[in-house]
Parts: sequence; C-alpha cells; structure tokens
Amino acid sequence: DWSVTGVQTCALPICWSLATALSSADASALECGLRAELIVIDDRLHTAEPLDIPSELYSRVRVVNSGGRGLPAARNTGWAAASGTFVALLDDDDAVCAHHFCTLIEACEAYPSMRGAYSGVNNIVRAKDASGRIRVSASLSFGWHFNEAQLQVANTIIPSSVILRRAGRPIVFDENLNVQEDWEAWLCLLSRGERLKYTGHATSAYSKDTIAPRSATVRASCELEVLRYFARGYDALCYRYPTAEQATLDARRRMRDRYQNWQTMLIAGMSLPVNYYEMSLAEEFGDASAFQCCSLSNALYRELRERENRSRSIE
Repeated sequence: DWSVTGVQTCALPICWSLATALSSADASALECGLRAELIVIDDRLHTAEPLDIPSELYSRVRVVNSGGRGLPAARNTGWAAASGTFVALLDDDDAVCAHHFCTLIEACEAYPSMRGAYSGVNNIVRAKDASGRIRVSASLSFGWHFNEAQLQVANTIIPSSVILRRAGRPIVFDENLNVQEDWEAWLCLLSRGERLKYTGHATSAYSKDTIAPRSATVRASCELEVLRYFARGYDALCYRYPTAEQATLDARRRMRDRYQNWQTMLIAGMSLPVNYYEMSLAEEFGDASAFQCCSLSNALYRELRERENRSRSIE
C-alpha cells in the first residue's frame, strides 16, 4: 500500500546516491510496518553505467525508463507506475530518516481531508572553503507551515519531503517547464482546493554539491543562464496563477527584485551563496522551523566527512 519512486537523472558523482535514497526509504517504510513498492525511474541517456541499486533491494526494485525527458517527465512516469495508496517522490540526492513515513502517515490519518503531508528538510552542503579544503555542513533549510499566501509567492515545499494520496485527481508536473515544475504542481493543488499538512518534523534531507554541481538550483548560484531559467519560470507561473491580493503582489515584486539582483551579481562575476534561495525565503517568511526528528542529518554529515577523509588519504 505504499509506493516510493526514485529518480536517477544522470551518471555524475553526487554527495550520496540513489542507493542511499532507496535504502533510507525502505528502512523508513519498514519502521511503519509497511513493505514499500520501490520504483526507479531511469531518466539517463547514452550511458552504460549500472543503476546504483543496493543488492539487497535489487529483486524488489522495478525500473522504468522515462527517455531522458527531464525531471518533470520522470516524476510523472513514476506517478503513473505507482500502485500504492500513498506515493513518495525521491530524487537520487535525497534521503529520509527512519521515522519519516510514519510521521507523514500519522499526519494524513489525522487530517483525512488533506491530499498529503510534508516534512521539514535538512540541507547537506559539500563545498570548498577559501583555502581550497573541502567542507561539509548541515542545516535546516525548509520548514514552513502550509500557508496559501506564502505558497503563491514562492515554493516552500521540497518534493522529496512529501507523500501524496494516489486517489483523486492525478498529480502532474508540467513537462514544459525546465525549472519550477514542483512549485507549479503545488499551485495547481491550491487552485483545485487541495491542501497538504506540515508535520513540523525535519525527517528528510537533500545534498547540495557545489564542487560537482548538477542540480539546477546549485548551478543557478554560479551559472547566469540557469538562473535566468528560474527567473523566467517565476514570471511565467505568476502570470499563470494571478492574484488580486496586494500583499501577495508586493511579495512577488520583492522576489522578482531578488532574481534581478542575483543576475546582476553573476554578471559582475560574483557567485551566490549556495543557500541563496533559502535565505530569500527566510527574509520573506521568517526562519524555517522544524523539530529535528533523529540523527539523519548528522549521519549523512558523518558519511560525507568520512568519504572526504578517505579521498584525501588516497591522494
């Protein structure tokens, strides 16, 4: 009665891997007494590299190819392939703690009118400091209660933190969008009168690798053209989902100003802080807030530090 879809988008090195995402998801489902349906969406093109699937889970994983059409299409492929009552969408740079799904299910059971639930999110950053040494840091990056007005200003919900009831109208990620497709999906839910429940617990995490950046969000902190995709996507969605509320219009204007300022910085040869977007959300809505459920963030932090130490020893 549970489906977890993991998306393998490319064969480049990342902080952790699809194996971490799958293993953590399966362990979290087992903690609830559930046996998850594990589906991997392979969106890679022209690679002979094997999928990073743990050997103990290989017989249970169903692999579906999405033809290299991008993340929105991969998520839609996963949604269509899932058969569980609830669906979780994880990318290959995500991980969840042992209590993640239990906490989300409890929220859904307590609020049956909600389409799903979501958690707070920890951010694990791998970067070089001023001396060139590789550093790993961990912090809470997303954790805001479901707020219709805020969500009409900017995306405050990470897809990997969410579970969704499969029953009801399909959840569709717009395949015509290069970025912002997750925000569009939540705006679509709002327009249909559907809502999500925030658990208040940080039970999921994602990695940001600034040394070998591949996620669009990280690349946007240093690549002007990628950032422009986000700016254009923001304008397009504000146009698609208009509002007459003056406070929302003012907040959207401030977000547009931030996008312009970020582009000006990149044009001047400066890089943005890796958490530039999270900082803008905190400026607009206040700091993220979530109870740290368990040691997920610390465990991933230690894993990355140990990996870096081993790499330096080999060198």
